[in-house]
Amino acid sequence: MIQLQVRNGDLYDWYDLELSEGAAIPLTYSFADPEKLMSREAPYSGTFLLPFSNINNDFFENYFMIDLSQGSWSSDVFRPENPVQCTLLNDGVSLIEGVLQLLSVSKTGQTYECAISGGAGDLFTQMGNTKLRDVFANPTLYKYDNTPANVIASWSGDITDGNVGSGVIRIPLVDKALSQGGRLYGDNGVDEGLYASNYLPATHLLPFMQIDHIFRKILSTFGFSLSSTFMSTTVWTNLYMSLGNGSNGLKTTPYYGFKAGITSDIIATAGSNTFIMPFDTTSGASLYDPDNRFDETTYSFIVPSDMLAVFDFSVEIDNSAQVNTWGTVNFELTSADTVLASMGWAMEQGNVLTQPFSYTMPQAVLLEYGMEIQLVVTTYMEGCEIKADPLTTFFRWLSYESTPISGEPVDTIANMPDITCAAFVKDLVQRYNLTLLPSTSPQQLILEPLSDYIATGDVLDWSEKLDHSQPFIVKPATELRSKDITFNDGVDNDWPNQYQFKEYGTPLGQYAFRSNDTYAVGTHQNSSVFGAVAIQQLPTADWNSVDANTIIYPRLFGESNGAQIPVAHKPKIVYWNGTQTTGGQSIFIGNTETAVYGCVTPFHTLPITDATQSTYWRHTLKQASGSPLIGQNYALGLAKTYWSEYLQQIYSEDARLVLCQIAITPADMNLLTFDDRIFIDGIYYRVIEISGYNPVDPKPTSVRLMKLIDIGSVSLFPTEQCD
Repeated sequence: MIQLQVRNGDLYDWYDLELSEGAAIPLTYSFADPEKLMSREAPYSGTFLLPFSNINNDFFENYFMIDLSQGSWSSDVFRPENPVQCTLLNDGVSLIEGVLQLLSVSKTGQTYECAISGGAGDLFTQMGNTKLRDVFANPTLYKYDNTPANVIASWSGDITDGNVGSGVIRIPLVDKALSQGGRLYGDNGVDEGLYASNYLPATHLLPFMQIDHIFRKILSTFGFSLSSTFMSTTVWTNLYMSLGNGSNGLKTTPYYGFKAGITSDIIATAGSNTFIMPFDTTSGASLYDPDNRFDETTYSFIVPSDMLAVFDFSVEIDNSAQVNTWGTVNFELTSADTVLASMGWAMEQGNVLTQPFSYTMPQAVLLEYGMEIQLVVTTYMEGCEIKADPLTTFFRWLSYESTPISGEPVDTIANMPDITCAAFVKDLVQRYNLTLLPSTSPQQLILEPLSDYIATGDVLDWSEKLDHSQPFIVKPATELRSKDITFNDGVDNDWPNQYQFKEYGTPLGQYAFRSNDTYAVGTHQNSSVFGAVAIQQLPTADWNSVDANTIIYPRLFGESNGAQIPVAHKPKIVYWNGTQTTGGQSIFIGNTETAVYGCVTPFHTLPITDATQSTYWRHTLKQASGSPLIGQNYALGLAKTYWSEYLQQIYSEDARLVLCQIAITPADMNLLTFDDRIFIDGIYYRVIEISGYNPVDPKPTSVRLMKLIDIGSVSLFPTEQCD
């Protein structure tokens, strides 16, 4: 018995939709079709008709009634725009778990035309055009103050306001040509360049976000989880993406200031008294502190970044009971023992005040990150009262101007590249040649490199299921092959990418292959959202030699008339290589000296070995090879590690494609997974596609198989065929 169960969400009951007697539900199972080398489509899909019935009409909200209003948008009732969970069962055994989509309704035929799909198709359907930044529901959690202390802290811990996790945000050493000299340099023993305080402020560095964190955030946003061995390895977890890729660097969040008041009147006692003015509230009428920078316990403003700031304050004093003939009150704006500004007033006994004393600083004062600013008051006015009225007694941060080394809050999510979730996922799936299959449930996806997944499952013997009365067709793999395959990340705007293309005519890190098959046609090209990155050693001021071969970093600047200039570039994909020592002399991040720095490169491990993975499709350009952190070896490219074995199965002279008819039962379909090996008459195959399988009326079904080749140790294609 065939059942089709549906529901609108995890919190709602399942419906058993009614099927027509003898209804045909032709299903297609397809996985890693070599003809669609770069795509990951739904592994199973099908289109069928459901009859009008009370149950079906009720579930579909009588969609055929055109004049019927469906009311406000909701996820707890059927909407054709919302994904509908579904399970197709045969005698209680699940055949397909995925999503159901309403395609059309025939009032004449009284049927609903529906499509069912699962896995990648469901994920990409739900992602739609959602931008990367939109999956971060609470961007404030990812903010951080762009200070030297936070830059350094990011190398080993969590600097975000919301404690999103250690290592989610790293701020490594990079050169975007935002510094005074247009680039980074050093002359050992001379306090210039990186060896000089504030030559490289924190504001000139970029945050990098862990790719695994973004990837999982996308999946969870759309109701998916993942099952993956590969994604627990450091080859994946140490991947990072650059943020703030515009020519002007980072977008920062402005401060909105504060206005603090007192909660109780203050009565002056005899003699001279000095105390910190107890501004203990920033809430209530006319008071505020949206940046949460005022400490109501210590009555202090904590300076969030280097800045030029202006403050004002107002004090209402009731001197009607003044004891002294002349009274005085003096205010000092202080930080520790330093007086930044001061103002005082005198009061005559009997001359009752009708206006508050108020003061606005005539010019800005230079403040540094972390300073605690307080208003200290000295009174000689026995019997007078300072009134707790927020309209007349307050301390306020009036305005500020950032300095070149300010550490304003960075809105990390606002600095995300303007790309869609679908483009981000697609790039990584192609880059690492990943599966995108449903696991034990349609909402849990298997993501493993195809070379690690294909033919690692069970062996299913289908020899007795082969329909010998139907043709058994063996074909060359030509129809699966493209004449040309090109993997690259395009030509980015930074100087190394421009230089590579100008000098060699190919993008940095490209791998290209042309088939020897005369009859192969077409091309395949990956879709990249990331830009390739190149690194360098720290040069001397004249750029003629290396100053420190232990200091290596990405070059993200452009060039104009021989000068280094900031440019907008694609988000860069790099590996986090931990902290590295600077060598003989410490460097400065802002005004903070450090003997180590956060290091990112295109290479998974340092120094490079024969087993080092890179972010290049093919590592052909040696960079910073004089550094002991790099060395003289070439790293593995993505094409070699994740694509070569898979492509050899297609382009080998021994490759064969088989078309045949197999008597597949519902039990067979329930057992089949796409990593299984199919054994027929002494040969092992993998399933490419099963088309037209009808669980209602099982009979021999068209199956397309590809011969599995034991290719042993896999090398790249012949050198003369590679660019």
